[in-house]
Amino acid sequence: METQSPVLSDLLLAEVLPVWSRQRVALAAAATAEAPVGTVVTSAGAAVSASGTANAAAVLIERIETGDTEALAVARGAVVDRDLLIWPAAATDAQIATGIAALAAAGVVPRAVL
Repeated sequence: METQSPVLSDLLLAEVLPVWSRQRVALAAAATAEAPVGTVVTSAGAAVSASGTANAAAVLIERIETGDTEALAVARGAVVDRDLLIWPAAATDAQIATGIAALAAAGVVPRAVL
């Protein structure tokens, strides 16, 4: 069974104002792999690693294609669906909790949808 990647309307529950909440992030290097909407990234534009979840700073709100050099992310003043965030496969529950706290500190609040 194929799982479908999240879409913006499912991921982004609320935002203060799009022109303030969203920003273009320069990717750490031209993307060598695709990344879906909901991927958690650092302020340097790299997908967070399992050991680096404390560096979580934003959430991609557009899909990264191979070769992209920048992407649109929500970086402040927003609420996102916690269950649609994309973390590294090797991340433990404790590491994800650390990442959720880091996102919340940046102003991107992950919430469970009831």
